[in-house]
Amino acid sequence: MPAALRMPEPELIDHAGLDSAVYIRIYLLGLKIFVPIALLSFGVLMPVNWTGKSLERIEDLTFSTIDKLSISNVPPGSQR
Repeated sequence: MPAALRMPEPELIDHAGLDSAVYIRIYLLGLKIFVPIALLSFGVLMPVNWTGKSLERIEDLTFSTIDKLSISNVPPGSQR
């Protein structure tokens, strides 16, 4: 896959066909859409989940640091 991504499109079409060139274009478009949205979501959701106090209020519950990053750490009905 890395070699196909570096290959010029006309060469890719000659070597692997039009289907593979279209697949690579769709793959790259998906990356161009997904990566910025994922970074933005990560930048917003991680601080909101990390600062929630919902898990700390539950008695007899042992939770780890990774559990603080889950949606279960935000109380139901929260405006956050």
